[in-house]
Amino acid sequence: MPTNITFIHLSGKPDQSHHQLISMLDTLLAKMDAETKKKKLQEEHNLPMTIKLEKEMNDMCNLSSGIREDGRLEGKLETMRNMIVDGLTTIEALKATGRYTEDELSVVAASLH
Repeated sequence: MPTNITFIHLSGKPDQSHHQLISMLDTLLAKMDAETKKKKLQEEHNLPMTIKLEKEMNDMCNLSSGIREDGRLEGKLETMRNMIVDGLTTIEALKATGRYTEDELSVVAASLH
């Protein structure tokens, strides 16, 4: 069974899109708070904000926030590990700063072995 894949390039500028669906997706995935997104979808796209739609939108916003946070944490841990591998710091020195959690330090330490 063939699989169809569609790529959509979102500009991050919902106001500049000339295609309604792309503009809506741009709004949904934009870095703005959920209330602003709801207002824009209602006013600019005449999308009635039902309880079900609002819940789904909130779930989607929470998911994208979680993905961003996971990416930030992954980058932070990778940077910590690279600094140790490159001889710029040690686990002990990172711990002494008080800027990192025990979990973060444990993950980095485990990745070194």
